[in-house]
Amino acid sequence: MASESLGELGPMESQPALVQWQWYYNVPALALWGLIFLLLVVPKANRCRQAWLILIPLGLVLLVWQMPVRLIGTRSESAERFGFLVVSGAMAWSVVWLLGHWVGTGSRVLTFSLALAVMLVMGTVSHVSHFGIEDSGDLAPLLISYGLCVLFLLLAMMLASFSCRHDYYPARFLRWLAVWLGAVLVALGLVWTVLALSLGPKPRPEDVVQILAIMAVVPAVLGGTLYLINLPFLILAFKSPFYRERFLKTFCLEKSASLGGETEAPFDDVPFSAEPTAKPVAVEDVVGRWQFYLDSASRTVIVEFRSDGTFAQTWVANQGGQRECPGGTWRIEGPMVHLAGYVTAAQGAGRPLTWWMIDTPSGLALFGGDGPDADSFFRLRRLRQADG
Repeated sequence: MASESLGELGPMESQPALVQWQWYYNVPALALWGLIFLLLVVPKANRCRQAWLILIPLGLVLLVWQMPVRLIGTRSESAERFGFLVVSGAMAWSVVWLLGHWVGTGSRVLTFSLALAVMLVMGTVSHVSHFGIEDSGDLAPLLISYGLCVLFLLLAMMLASFSCRHDYYPARFLRWLAVWLGAVLVALGLVWTVLALSLGPKPRPEDVVQILAIMAVVPAVLGGTLYLINLPFLILAFKSPFYRERFLKTFCLEKSASLGGETEAPFDDVPFSAEPTAKPVAVEDVVGRWQFYLDSASRTVIVEFRSDGTFAQTWVANQGGQRECPGGTWRIEGPMVHLAGYVTAAQGAGRPLTWWMIDTPSGLALFGGDGPDADSFFRLRRLRQADG
């Protein structure tokens, strides 16, 4: 009976299918892990304990990405492709951070080009590690999807850094990143919609509704995914001095060279309220150099408060050059700081102004502006001498 049953199955069905197995199928990201390890131990710039902190956001992304796949119940093939995009993107992004001392040495255009090249090369290596060289039929579509995601992320990062070039702090950068990531994806969706409606056959009304629905859903899902994958790396950059320096250099958020070797302190000091502080304010809380940016006048104002009750004022133009103002006097009245002789950008003459001290997560900060209108006031940033 067994032989008759086998005979009925036919010659093709009676032979088991042969499956070609490659050693890298069980460790698809081995090549990327090896490169990350080499970048942690070979370059002299990365030979410190803080460099290894990059494994925290990378590990978090690699652990969390499978949760939505399991909740949705995606097919194994789709999950594998989604996993390729997430794992490859996260590991390639880690490589960019580890190469920050090399990538962030030029202009925004050069930095963008270098980072894009690094991530595209890493994506190609990852594809070979995941699917092998034999599976070349799916190489182009999957790599194009990966390349577009990388392009969107880097473009949004560069646009967010450009928007924060004069007034950077983490919360502001995260807001601009969300705005630009959404804008880039919506713009792409509009282009895709126009092409789909104009180049194809005349669409039916239900086709138009379907295209508009896709345009509304895809940018939101893709933008949210890219933002969440990038968020752990940005938190590391905000909290770690090692990666904070690379973040500022890579995305051209470095201090202005005209500030005389001084830096803003602290970078993550975001006030919760602009109300005057209830704490006692001493002269030492005000003494020092402070700055704020005047967008309408395209210049940075630096005010140096001296302990003898006088202050010096300097205007630094964005195009280069600076102007020394006459300066004046200041005094404390509770949390209020009264200035006499401050030169405003609008009137160009010394006039009295009142600023005040506010509470921030890292201590007292100064709140003020270029005129008497409180609606135009904002937090001043204290300057300190750069280390070394």
